[in-house]
Amino acid sequence: MPTFDNVINLSGSAMAISYENKFLGENFANYSRIKKLTLKGHVDSRSANTDFSGVKESLTSYKQILESAHDHTSSQFIINGRSYGNGRILSIDFSEKNNPIRMGSFTADIEIYESGNIFDEVDGNALYPNLKTTLDSHQMNFLDSMSESFSFNGQEDDSYNYSHSLDFKYISGQSGTDYVSLAKTLANSILESNNQPNLPFGEYAGLYDEALYKASKHKYNESYDLVDLSFSFSKDLNFLPNGAATYSTTETRSLVRSAEGFIDVSEDGQVKSRTNDFAQAELGLSSTTGAAYARCNLMATNFGLLDGSTAAGALSTQYTAFGKTINRQQNTIDYNLTYTNNPRISSSGIHEYSQSVSEDFSNGVLSVSENGTYRPYGIKSTTFNETTAIKAIINNSANSRITTLISNYLSSYSETTSINSADKIKRTNYSIEYPKHGQTISYSCDYSIDGKFLSPTDTAAYGLHSVEMSSSDSSPKIMRKSFMIPGQGELLQEGYQTEVGTRSISVSAQKTRTANYISSPPDLQVQLDYLYQVAIEEMLKIPMHYPNNIIKEVWISSCSFDFASANGQISVDLQASFTMVGVDYMGNTASHAITKRTPGNYTSL
Repeated sequence: MPTFDNVINLSGSAMAISYENKFLGENFANYSRIKKLTLKGHVDSRSANTDFSGVKESLTSYKQILESAHDHTSSQFIINGRSYGNGRILSIDFSEKNNPIRMGSFTADIEIYESGNIFDEVDGNALYPNLKTTLDSHQMNFLDSMSESFSFNGQEDDSYNYSHSLDFKYISGQSGTDYVSLAKTLANSILESNNQPNLPFGEYAGLYDEALYKASKHKYNESYDLVDLSFSFSKDLNFLPNGAATYSTTETRSLVRSAEGFIDVSEDGQVKSRTNDFAQAELGLSSTTGAAYARCNLMATNFGLLDGSTAAGALSTQYTAFGKTINRQQNTIDYNLTYTNNPRISSSGIHEYSQSVSEDFSNGVLSVSENGTYRPYGIKSTTFNETTAIKAIINNSANSRITTLISNYLSSYSETTSINSADKIKRTNYSIEYPKHGQTISYSCDYSIDGKFLSPTDTAAYGLHSVEMSSSDSSPKIMRKSFMIPGQGELLQEGYQTEVGTRSISVSAQKTRTANYISSPPDLQVQLDYLYQVAIEEMLKIPMHYPNNIIKEVWISSCSFDFASANGQISVDLQASFTMVGVDYMGNTASHAITKRTPGNYTSL
């Protein structure tokens, strides 16, 4: 008679036995075996049916056998005293004997679940090096079905996807079993990196790198059917087309030409770690963005003007925009960079300015002003110091931007297309607004082309920025005397000579500052000699200014100088005296004669 403490004792005959072996592949890796038994059993109630009447005893045994036909697979079957293992009754039929007095019979289909034999050679197989060890540690005998698949999908941009899928189904009836936990444990063991198969066809196809695949971070998908006890797991990996062994990249670029004619080139890209280490994505970002300028500049050079006329100017090496989006879960970094050939963008900061030109036609003076701002890259700081940069901007103005502006202005005159070498561009004034903690520096500069300014060479030689000269004449009058002649009236007598005339000459100059002029008075000999010579040159021009008269004598009647220590102004005042006669209308060939009052040359004060 049967007992039901997880042990079922049965008796019978005409037992048929068949086996169903389950494999991971065709005749490969027998992970489980199902022993199927068909038993023609009998029930002996004779010892219990002492009154030899009725079927109560036999039906009680029938009921006990029916109760054993549950879904649990933990029951041990002992048939005719022999143990056949753990399993369950799938079906039972008592119809053969409808009146089981003292003796009854039944037909039962029984399944016994056994572990398969995953041969040791599986461990040595190059395809599945660790499969036997993995599967031997799990309840493979209760696994109804199992399948595994791999797929490679290449894309047009040379990126590709690799997927490893696992599907299996458990036999129900394991009392107290957490099937979800059991399934996850099995899936993890098979999908775990060290148990990944070596797939030679992938390597040959150029799609699969075993070491890289095992080191990469994957995306997992899981599906559970707790009614059917079916489970699906997949492990996916996406590789971008470019990059290095530990990361891959993708980039796209776009070019825009503004209404002002400047070119902006932008690059959008993604860097993806091919391993579980996010640091590899950061490494890839540094390498990829470091080479972005060369790619963008090449695009600007090849396609800059879009109309095929003239190649565009090179982009600035400093980007105007940079952004990145970090996804640590996906081990990716998305970024964008923009470069421009706008001249206001430099490698150190952004320089913006406006210029204006004005011309004083009456005095022949050209004035230029520049107002601008300079904003260095970076954030505000107590160590903000951009003195070198702003000095370079201001000092470079006269050499490049201002010179170009004046040349373009003068080109509007047909007789002048460039600045004459004799012209002097001089910075007359400048101011700087310098914030203590950054970030934008404002400045203004004024420049002038005026004959009063010395060249840089002369400024260095004479220590003067500018020199101005003015003169005025008190022209001599011809001597005449009238006489009264009796009977003839008044007679005017010409003396053919003049009274003494004068020319007042004033020369002023701005000295370069060298020291405190009050505590350390400067030696002005060089400056005074220069100004004196300027005055002498003006004095010697007197004969040219009176072409209709003959200059007889010219001499220095007075000379003085002054120095203002407050502002460094130097002035020399010289008065020249001269006499002359009118043009020789009587045919005499008299010529100009300059008589110096003091022998020697007018060389110095």
